[in-house]
Amino acid sequence: MPSDIIIFEKKRTIFKKIVESYYPSLKEKVPTFHAMLGKIRERRNEFAHYPLDVTPEGISMFIETNKVILLDNMKERVQYTHIEITELANQIQTLSNTISEYLPM
Repeated sequence: MPSDIIIFEKKRTIFKKIVESYYPSLKEKVPTFHAMLGKIRERRNEFAHYPLDVTPEGISMFIETNKVILLDNMKERVQYTHIEITELANQIQTLSNTISEYLPM
């Protein structure tokens, strides 16, 4: 019995084909478009699913390094500076602005 569910990876593949087929100038404008989307997806998943390290050691590290500290699935620390977080936000804004140019208003 076929499933009506499309997994996320398949959606990404379909989206990539649509962009390449119907909006080639989008890729010309932002050559790293798909790579940026992939990086944003990875960071989004980390911030959504990795807990903030609020252990005494994690808080001490935050105070000393001024980095946001998350714990991955293996309880390894993943650290982000405010600059890295700002760069991610800027990438999201760039992609949003670029995509909105192609949407009918």
